Amino acid sequence: MGLSSVNIKNLKKLSLKGVTLPTPDQSRMAVKELVNSEDIIYSKLLRKNPIIESLVEKLDLVSTKTGEPFKKTSIEVSESIPVKKDNRPIEKAPINRNDGIKHQKLLSLAKEIIPESESFSEGKIINGIQEKTNVDEQRAKNGFNLMKDFKVINEVPGKDLFYLTGSTPF
Repeated sequence: MGLSSVNIKNLKKLSLKGVTLPTPDQSRMAVKELVNSEDIIYSKLLRKNPIIESLVEKLDLVSTKTGEPFKKTSIEVSESIPVKKDNRPIEKAPINRNDGIKHQKLLSLAKEIIPESESFSEGKIINGIQEKTNVDEQRAKNGFNLMKDFKVINEVPGKDLFYLTGSTPF
């Protein structure tokens, strides 16, 4: 292919009239979306122990997501802003100070109802909540659901049985 004979003077000129630059917030978000979460973690590790860089280079370690070598980033994502798998920040719900107290109350109630190394059905746990706290069935069901939400109890895989977190179900 040869050079085409196009007269540049006759072409329409492009205008930048009406073009606006993105605001600083928009440009920051665009950069955060481009940074891989593995690269952020790699950069955090390098700040803690710079020897890791030579280890990664000598072993030719690469990202499991992209297959490319890890890159150092200057972007810091704080612990309060975790990153989703698609590399966008997760909006975290505000921390409620009563959550720790609720967890402790639910844990102590669950320990009264479910002995360690045993598992019970949902119905037995709800009956136990009713007996120990003198509440109606609906309130006991709400307590049961809170125990699951706060991970005080776990479900035995494949069965409709629940056990205390940290114990072994039998």
